[in-house]
Amino acid sequence: MTKRGLGRGLGALIPGATSTPLDAMREVEVSKLFPNPYQPREDIAGPEFDELVESVRRHGVLQPLIVRPSSQGFEIVAGERRWRAAQQAGVERIPVVIREVADQQMLEIALIENIQREDLSPIERAKAYKRLIEEFGMTQEQVAESTGTSRSSVANALRLLELPEEIQKAIDEGRISEGHGRALLMVSDEASRISIWQSIESKGLSVRDTENIARKRAKNVSRETSLPYADVTQLADVARQLEERYAVPVDIVKNKRKNVIKFHCYSPVDLERVVELLLR
Repeated sequence: MTKRGLGRGLGALIPGATSTPLDAMREVEVSKLFPNPYQPREDIAGPEFDELVESVRRHGVLQPLIVRPSSQGFEIVAGERRWRAAQQAGVERIPVVIREVADQQMLEIALIENIQREDLSPIERAKAYKRLIEEFGMTQEQVAESTGTSRSSVANALRLLELPEEIQKAIDEGRISEGHGRALLMVSDEASRISIWQSIESKGLSVRDTENIARKRAKNVSRETSLPYADVTQLADVARQLEERYAVPVDIVKNKRKNVIKFHCYSPVDLERVVELLLR
């Protein structure tokens, strides 16, 4: 997979991570290693992992893990799949490189490592972005730069977390796609989202089918409210323009008395920037 720039990369986040001299490596007991507490990936099972286990069983762990000291031993910064494969293969000691790494770097590195292998589901990626914003005060622009993606991609990923939990789980498990999730965001009420999602699963609707149904459902709601800006496509275009200007997700919600524009600010920094722009 092409790295697509991927922000600063592991070499910049961990000095020496990509060109470690052999004498800086050491072997430690597998039992002394602990997973990255900021690991965004929730599931590693699958055929590729089974192949990795077999490879480790035959040849051992060939590439050292990057770890940081902890009170109980070492926390894994990068290479958790190799460690889990070593556990399953019955390997007792594996090579590591010890580095001093801050908490924020732990999450950034785990994100980059998984994105490079395309290991994260859309929901796992969105939750990781949200953690960088909420726990470390990063803006969407900073998250985008750090992970080598665009600001709009980060914003769109975060919007998936507005879907009901059962729909997020369906995306996470691959029963519906990220595209289906984005289409469901075209309707604003939860009941409609759940109803359309159930049709996706039961009827095998394509993303385009879902978009058409969501667009019609949203238009019907607009007609019932008899408010201006009845064209949901036009509303969506306005929301996208606002997202580009203010660099946060934007929703335009209609009810019987008024239209409401919602700016989704996931950090104090985002809120401060939006307010500053609005007051200009």
